[in-house]
Amino acid sequence: NREALVADMEAGVPVNFDGYELTHELYTQIGKMAFNDLSAWAKKPILVVQVGKPDQPVKKGLLEFCKTSPACHVVNAAEEPFWREIKQYYARANNLFSVTLQEMSC
Repeated sequence: NREALVADMEAGVPVNFDGYELTHELYTQIGKMAFNDLSAWAKKPILVVQVGKPDQPVKKGLLEFCKTSPACHVVNAAEEPFWREIKQYYARANNLFSVTLQEMSC
């Protein structure tokens, strides 16, 4: 449960969360972020990348999330859900990297 995972991190042991190692420092920093309040980030460019099927429309929740900041932009990266157990081995998420780099160069 969450309490046991946090206790491990507090003891200096990174925990595996959906295949990603999470340290107490990272857990604490993420916990301080106000993802639903973009006003603090309003002047900074924000890129939200949805990983999904090639023609999948951007989810309504992501569009709503970005409405509070004129600098927020949502794009779709066509990829398999590589963070789950899928049949195809994913060494790299090439479309995710390409979309992200393209948006960063604008």
